[in-house]
Amino acid sequence: MESPSALSYDFSIELVAPAKAPPAQAAPVQRDISATRALVVDGQPGSRSLLMAQLRDIGVGMVKHAACPSDARVLLERGAYDFVFCEASFPDPDESGHDLLEELRRERLLPYGTAFIMVTAEADYGAVREAAESVVDGYLLRPYSTQNLSDRVHEARRRKQALADVYAAVEAGRTDHAIELAMARVTAKGSYWRLCARLAAELLLQAERLDEAVDLLQSLAEDSTMGWARLALSRARAARGETALARREIETLVKDSPDYADAYDVLGMLQVDQGEFAGALETYRTASRLTPGCLLRQQHNGTLAFYAGASEEALRCLERVVALGLESRLFDALTLALLALCGHDLGQAKAVSRALEQLQAFQRRHPGSARLRRMTLVPLTLEALGNGDMAAARAGFQRLAGEHRSDSFDVEAATLLLALAARMPADLRHEPELTSLRQDLARRCCVSRVVSDILVMAAGRDPQTAEIILTAHAEIHGIAERAVAMSARQRPRQAIKLLLERGRATLNAKLIDMAAMIAVRHRAALEDADAMLDLISQLQERYCRPVTHLAGVMRARRPPGALALRGQPAVTRRRPSA
Repeated sequence: MESPSALSYDFSIELVAPAKAPPAQAAPVQRDISATRALVVDGQPGSRSLLMAQLRDIGVGMVKHAACPSDARVLLERGAYDFVFCEASFPDPDESGHDLLEELRRERLLPYGTAFIMVTAEADYGAVREAAESVVDGYLLRPYSTQNLSDRVHEARRRKQALADVYAAVEAGRTDHAIELAMARVTAKGSYWRLCARLAAELLLQAERLDEAVDLLQSLAEDSTMGWARLALSRARAARGETALARREIETLVKDSPDYADAYDVLGMLQVDQGEFAGALETYRTASRLTPGCLLRQQHNGTLAFYAGASEEALRCLERVVALGLESRLFDALTLALLALCGHDLGQAKAVSRALEQLQAFQRRHPGSARLRRMTLVPLTLEALGNGDMAAARAGFQRLAGEHRSDSFDVEAATLLLALAARMPADLRHEPELTSLRQDLARRCCVSRVVSDILVMAAGRDPQTAEIILTAHAEIHGIAERAVAMSARQRPRQAIKLLLERGRATLNAKLIDMAAMIAVRHRAALEDADAMLDLISQLQERYCRPVTHLAGVMRARRPPGALALRGQPAVTRRRPSA
């Protein structure tokens, strides 16, 4: 769940449930083991081959292998497996089985029917606890016999079957029923009740039943073996708007469990939400050191370093991201645009050229993507600058600038355009047209002080650009305050008129969303309220796109510490509601 302070303004979000709930589904019957598929992830050819042979001996029908986590990630993205047997450590010290599992779990790449079993020679308490926190389905400790292996396989299958009714309800979109089933096991302290508690907590958070989630998590957080419950409790607090309390709790958790990487993710996101970018960078540095094989944490570390002006650190982290998973679905193409900017700043022309080639390859695979088209213009323009081709550089910049009033142009695109503008020759930077462009970008994107600060950082903290952005921020804030005052004096029509006039002129999402909020609040006093709300809704659909990145920290995927579930919560969309 995201902190409501992310944008610092109010808007209406309605959970849109399916028109008719899908029918209940019977718990799936386990297939015969000969029909199952297994993936072995091990960097040592000898032990890998031995485990594959043993799996075939106990009846597993198809066994594939990967030599490293990055290869395994791609295989798991492209196909389903019943079992994953993953070595805990690899020849590359920056890669580990725990990091792989965490990333797969984070991005819902492991179906609930897949059993993830860690293979290791270490049986210490810390490793076992980490396994529990990551919801590993079992540990296979070396040296092991074929019978030990068979026992682990069958125990994992029993666990999946025991919880099949809960997962079937999740798959069918019957969230309330899934919560009921999971809570029944928790109350009765039945088999696998701890996992059911985590399932129930996650489903309650997804369904925005926050008070129930807090009650459940408070009862669990006292158990020292359930660090995940303390983390989830902080997420629930933040979702309820209790940001200060959530922050205190997560800082305490980090102090108590300094190796708990998911806790740093939540802390980092709260810091970004509150505009504490230096603190967030240090937090993600720690998370990256704890899990050097985690692609997403390296991305966050690198992008925050870029905004902080630490180009060498940013380049190092972002190049690591490319090495970890260029072909992975977890890879964000923003990495390549920022790599090009850092490479240009450090005089590394090859880094710019590689980023351009890789973005062009992405664009060929997704020719209709406006986002990729804009990103590709960044290294294209920088390469022209590096080659001294000012005409081509100007043309590339103007192509990107020409999109700044398009419907799909968002905060991310604005930061890239401002970053590119800061690297253009001085004569172009001081042209009146560029000053006007900066003003347009600022008026459109300044929806909160946090976002305004991000725009300033993207522009390299250039004093002239910073003044333009902060002036626009004050202008938008002033318009919003005037509208609120009108609404308080029972003049909602005038308030909405002001907000829509300025919202249409600036394309600022805050103003358009505030118009929706006031129209809903004063609906009874507005005889044409329905028509007004329809108009506002159309503007919201065009210009009020969700912020999926703040300072490079992705916000659209699974919240840190959340348990991955294949069933998705009800779709959320922006719509004025009574």
